[in-house]
Amino acid sequence: MAIDTSRESANVILDPEISSEIISKAIEESAFMQLAPRITIPGSGKKYQTITGDPEPEWRGETDPAIVGKFTFGKKTVEPYSMDLIVPFSNEFKRDKKGLYDECVRRIPKLFGRKLDKTVMSETAPGENFDVLGGASTVSMTPASGKTLYDTFVGVDEVISGAGGIMSAAVDGLRVARAIIGRYAPAEG
Repeated sequence: MAIDTSRESANVILDPEISSEIISKAIEESAFMQLAPRITIPGSGKKYQTITGDPEPEWRGETDPAIVGKFTFGKKTVEPYSMDLIVPFSNEFKRDKKGLYDECVRRIPKLFGRKLDKTVMSETAPGENFDVLGGASTVSMTPASGKTLYDTFVGVDEVISGAGGIMSAAVDGLRVARAIIGRYAPAEG
């Protein structure tokens, strides 16, 4: 039976050390949590100004009038969401299977990071004002025949720039790193 106790209950405090440990282990497992700047969101949410379009400079002759450009603006509402998981263990399991229990406890915080990444990459958000990338265009990182991995990175950067973005990181970093190492590592011998 669930007990009606929450963070709003009187005198209930999650120790900052425990909270920090859970968050840091979730961050270790989540590419998106590592790439995104950390922000504090109040319980009621927060609105941010966004820049939705940049003016574009144009080439001109020395005596031609300068181009006048304007930025366009928008707003983004960010709302907090919570994720939870209850994993019951009996006292006997904790006592008799200590190594297995310790490994389960070690893995639990990382499950939150994986769930966040899986959700962000899906097409289904847990609610409003939660962005997901499942419908976004994808670009192959596999070099075409006769092309190098560098050529592929340049092509990906061109696609991202063409859509008004800036490539600042590779989310699939481990796979990309393995491809680079495998491609350019010196032969053993």
